[in-house]
Amino acid sequence: MPTQKLEILALEWQVWPLRQQGLKPRAVAVLLLIGLVCLVLLISLPFIASLVLGMALIISLLPYYLPTRYRVEAEGITVSHSLGIGRRKRKWSEFVRCEARPQGYLLSPFAPSTQPHALETWRAVWLPNPTDTTARALLSSLLENFLLLSN
Repeated sequence: MPTQKLEILALEWQVWPLRQQGLKPRAVAVLLLIGLVCLVLLISLPFIASLVLGMALIISLLPYYLPTRYRVEAEGITVSHSLGIGRRKRKWSEFVRCEARPQGYLLSPFAPSTQPHALETWRAVWLPNPTDTTARALLSSLLENFLLLSN
C-alpha cells in the first residue's frame, strides 16, 4: 500500500494600503500626516510632550504608510510590520472562529455571538485578501484545513 506524504504549505503575502491607492490619495495622506504632526507640535505643550505625541501619531499610522507581511503556515499565523515595529505570531489553537468577509478573514479567539466581544479588536487577527486570485483560493483552503486540524 503506497504511503502518502502530507506536504504542509505556507502562504506569505504583503499588503501596503498606501501603494495600492493612486497618486492623489497618497499625496493627501502624506500632507495629512505632516499637518497633524505640525498641529500637535504647535499646541501649547512643552517641547518634549509635543515630540512624544508627534511620534505616537506617526507610529500609529505606520501600518498604512509601510507594508505589512502576513504568513500562514502549519504552526499558525505571523503578522509582521515593517521596520520591525511589531510582530504577532499566533497558534491555530488560539482561534475559535473564522469569518470570511469580502476584504479578508477575521480570526477570533471568541465564540460567535450576536454582539462582538469587547476585546476582539485587540485579540482577533485580520487577514486581508492577497491581491492574487490563486493566493486567495490557497488562503481559503489553508485556513479551512489548519483550523479543522487544530480544533
